[in-house]
Amino acid sequence: MNVTLTPQLRLIAVLGVAALAVLMSALFLLMRTQLAAEDEATPAVIVHRPGPTPSAAKPHAAAGHTASTAKSAKPSAAAAKKPVVPPTVAMRLATQHRLPITIARALTEHRVVVAALVVPDAALDATELAEAEAAAEQAGVGFVTVNVLRERAGRSLAERLGVVETPAVIVYRRPAKAFIKLEGFADRDMVAQAVANAFGR
Repeated sequence: MNVTLTPQLRLIAVLGVAALAVLMSALFLLMRTQLAAEDEATPAVIVHRPGPTPSAAKPHAAAGHTASTAKSAKPSAAAAKKPVVPPTVAMRLATQHRLPITIARALTEHRVVVAALVVPDAALDATELAEAEAAAEQAGVGFVTVNVLRERAGRSLAERLGVVETPAVIVYRRPAKAFIKLEGFADRDMVAQAVANAFGR
């Protein structure tokens, strides 16, 4: 059976197909627009992986810092000990020869030293002291005074030298030899001569 389409029917069919195509195109565009809008509205998801905390990142460094701090805070044994002061030449000389430190110190500075053994406040001793000091100054030698009442080393020295009365003058020569002993009053000339003898003049 052959169906013959009239021109009117053909026009309707063409228009129907065209309308269907336009409708499908419109639906496709609408769907794309909605999808694009949804993509823009949906925020991007950023995945953040937490890293190690500062304390956990470098445990060895933190431990090392603590150890170094504790080490620096702890005083060393060498710093805790007081430095040992070596004895001076005068101290060694005084100890070795059992001398008053004043005589030993003078012998480190002078070859010959005049030591006046006196008792304070005694008139004769004061005169002897002035004469002996003047003689030592004139000769350019050392001069010291020793109080035989108040200085233990002075009393010991007088006993060892056999000095039984004051004033007394002892002329020392290096290293620590009691070269001449003058008991009783001795003027500056006598002391000066004793000093000259000590020098070998």
